[in-house]
Amino acid sequence: MLETLRSAVQERRPVEIDYYTYGRDVRTRRLVDPYGVFAADSEWYLSAYCHLAEADRRFRVDRIRSAVVLDRHFDEPTGTPTLSVFEPRPEDPRVVLDLEAEARWVVEQYPVESVEELGGGRTRVTLVASEHAWLERLLLRLGSRARPVSGADGVAAAVARRILRRYS
Repeated sequence: MLETLRSAVQERRPVEIDYYTYGRDVRTRRLVDPYGVFAADSEWYLSAYCHLAEADRRFRVDRIRSAVVLDRHFDEPTGTPTLSVFEPRPEDPRVVLDLEAEARWVVEQYPVESVEELGGGRTRVTLVASEHAWLERLLLRLGSRARPVSGADGVAAAVARRILRRYS
């Protein structure tokens, strides 16, 4: 997969990918103009213009199920494409969580916008929750070690209802 994507980047050829979006738990077919392949946080990423989203996006390579390089070329992008894992948008929702000491790993694992020490090992963090499903999974993983302060309006209750439906 890496060789295919690197070749498409070098030759400026568009690629049709079958991609699994973890944040929304869906698979989509996308046409992308690939700008670069890079490693970050022990994962490989493809930076590309996505025609479906009509914007630049980053795709985890291990979530690309298939990639077909098309027999045409695209123009080189204007400016320098971003080769970073996550770029929050100003309109993305923010969530504030109070974390117990055992949940401090959130600060190291996710891009947080602010960290406030509350004492006793507790921490208040503000992070971007651009995908509702991502926030749900994070809250499930944290369990009682996190308390939503703001921005997670009804998410914890919605998660609880969905889990209860599965076991009803």
